Amino acid sequence: MIVRDEVIGVMVIQHYSDPEYFTQKDLNLLIAVSDQVALAIDRKKAQEKLKQKEKITRTLFSISNAVNITLNLDALYTKIHSLLGEILDVTNFFIAILNTKERAVHFPYHSDTVDEDFSQLLKNMLNAGSNAAKIVDNMLSFARKGGGFKIQSSYI
Repeated sequence: MIVRDEVIGVMVIQHYSDPEYFTQKDLNLLIAVSDQVALAIDRKKAQEKLKQKEKITRTLFSISNAVNITLNLDALYTKIHSLLGEILDVTNFFIAILNTKERAVHFPYHSDTVDEDFSQLLKNMLNAGSNAAKIVDNMLSFARKGGGFKIQSSYI
């Protein structure tokens, strides 16, 4: 199966008892059908990609709308978490806010299925070298100007 000079798969037919069972005519028919199937698969993939992009756009619009209508930050964080759950796995999720004046990182919102003790979760995450830890570390490195940052949280 070929689309735009790229092989995307293969269709195979086989006869176990007679290796000469299929003719060149059968092969030509299979090739013609596989070309059509390849085009159909390509179109379906393009449709799915477009649907995903539309879903992301709707989610971003909903988050933008929530910023304008939500009355307090706690409710906004909860809404952002919920909306992101429509496009990402946010089972374990936190929001970190950098305060350059106080030279601190504040974690006003978190949700974690493994550990309700956020202080221990945060310490484990920072020590484990996880992707989340790398993001926090990069954020701190970017903001660092001549001194260390402290981590603040209502959970610590």
